Amino acid sequence: MSSKNTDLDKITQTVQYYFDGMYHSDTKTLKKAFDPDAFLHGYFEGQLVHLPFNVWLKQIEGRPAPSKNGEALRYENCVCGYYGQHCSGQSFRSLLG
Repeated sequence: MSSKNTDLDKITQTVQYYFDGMYHSDTKTLKKAFDPDAFLHGYFEGQLVHLPFNVWLKQIEGRPAPSKNGEALRYENCVCGYYGQHCSGQSFRSLLG
C-alpha cells in the first residue's frame, strides 16, 4: 500500500470518528478527531461561533444523542484526495436533522 493510500485511510478514519462522535454525542470518540487546541468555527442557530474545542465538547455532552432519538446517521463524505504532494482534509456535510 502506498503512503498516499495510508494517509487517505487515516483521514477517512478521523472523519468517521467525527461522524460517530456527533451521532452518539460521544466526546471520547470526538477527541480522536480533533487536536485538543482546536477551535470550531461556523454558524449555529444563525450566529457565527468561534469555540475552543473543550467548550464545544461540553455542549456536545449536554445534548441528546441523535442515535438515541431514533434519527438516522446521514453524513456524506464529499471530497478526499491528493493535490500535488499534499493530502487534503475531507470536506463533508451533515444531512442530520
